[in-house]
Amino acid sequence: MKLLSYAPNESNVKKVASYAWYVAVLLSFAHIVSIMDRYLLSVVLEDVKRALSLTDTELGVLQGPAFVLSFALASIPLGRLSDLANRKWIIVGAVSFWSAATLACAFAQSFTELLIARLAVGLGEAALMPAAVSIIVALFSEEKRTQGISIFTAGSSLGRAAGFSLGGAILGWSTAAGPGARILIDLGFAPWQTVFLAGGAAGIVLTLALILTLHEPARARVEGPRPSFADALSHFYRNKAAYLSIFLPFAMFNAIVQMLGAWSVSFYVRKFEITAAEAGALVGTIVLIAGPAGHLFGGWLNDRLARNSLGVQPMILLVILALSPLFILAFTMAPTVTAAAAGFMLFYTVGAITGPTSYAGCQIPTPDAHRGSISAIFLTFFTLVGFGLGPLVVGIVGDRLFPGDNSLGSAMQVCTVVFAGIGVLIAFLGRPAFIRAAEDARRTPVDRPQTVIPAQSEASVSI
Repeated sequence: MKLLSYAPNESNVKKVASYAWYVAVLLSFAHIVSIMDRYLLSVVLEDVKRALSLTDTELGVLQGPAFVLSFALASIPLGRLSDLANRKWIIVGAVSFWSAATLACAFAQSFTELLIARLAVGLGEAALMPAAVSIIVALFSEEKRTQGISIFTAGSSLGRAAGFSLGGAILGWSTAAGPGARILIDLGFAPWQTVFLAGGAAGIVLTLALILTLHEPARARVEGPRPSFADALSHFYRNKAAYLSIFLPFAMFNAIVQMLGAWSVSFYVRKFEITAAEAGALVGTIVLIAGPAGHLFGGWLNDRLARNSLGVQPMILLVILALSPLFILAFTMAPTVTAAAAGFMLFYTVGAITGPTSYAGCQIPTPDAHRGSISAIFLTFFTLVGFGLGPLVVGIVGDRLFPGDNSLGSAMQVCTVVFAGIGVLIAFLGRPAFIRAAEDARRTPVDRPQTVIPAQSEASVSI
């Protein structure tokens, strides 16, 4: 792409700003599709079990390790790639790859084939976050950066809701042989297969939009050879206390979120004796409303507070983690479904603020040349900790300390106190180091790249 530099005028600045918001929304849609495809299997679990004669253990592998391991292992090398290569084409390739893998799930005829497809979904989705956050950081000024990131992170809640609601709707439409479904049925596709076909098709449409409208931002100028991954690790190690003040508190909060994701439906069923379908619809509706609201408010709150103070991000994490046990207590001790839903919504709305807070926080001490690598380390860390600890530890605590049918509420309370306590302690101890790293970053303004605007002249200005 040919880049021309010129002094910005008001028209050019407005054009850059409008395009930046558009890219944030476009990449949020990519995030929605990635999370949606991740959760489609949960919707058709029983149908897949019957069709492929799978055991519960095999289903557990497909939902957890098959996705998480490939996702976590691929995040760091793909994050490093986003520091070196064209980020637009990395995202285009990633969306195309995981969408093809989602389509492949529809054609799986055995556990092994579905396992390979799920591994491929995780591999493709691992490339999105490092490249997308790097692009957003390049396009937005420091004053608006977290708001841009919050639009992207809101896609996680919307994608989770879309996976359950749209996946369920497509499954119901195909099962009932709704308008148009007869064509797929006559071609030999079972209802569960149409769900994966729809997910893959959404990715194909998204790929076309990315190819046609996403432009690669110019990177900051770097004298000499491009820094290596070893340089990124060295930078991380020198600022480890600052990074851990973000990484570990958010990982602890993610463990609480994954705990609720795995057990909240079962909690509603066991305590209030409603059906799993009713509980799933309730949880999905809460996530759909509360998640995006919290993410967007979090972006605004971070940018507003950061204008006058450094060290905002660890403090926000500290406060939300400190409040989390109260929210979980309100959820698990509620006497009615409505009261429990109110506690769950309060937790999820306030908790969603941690998303943009953490994503933006780990960028503050990070030079442009290392953004993809540091983002990938962050992604790997909180994914492994969240998925590895949250669902598992609750089950162990419930079985060992609170045996019986009503163990879930007590187990979630105990785990939340432990996870939140660790996060609060690390955020508090690490905040001074984070402030020092933020001050150093402000004194070294070397990583403000020029921003590409997709005008007819393909020019670039600094904003």
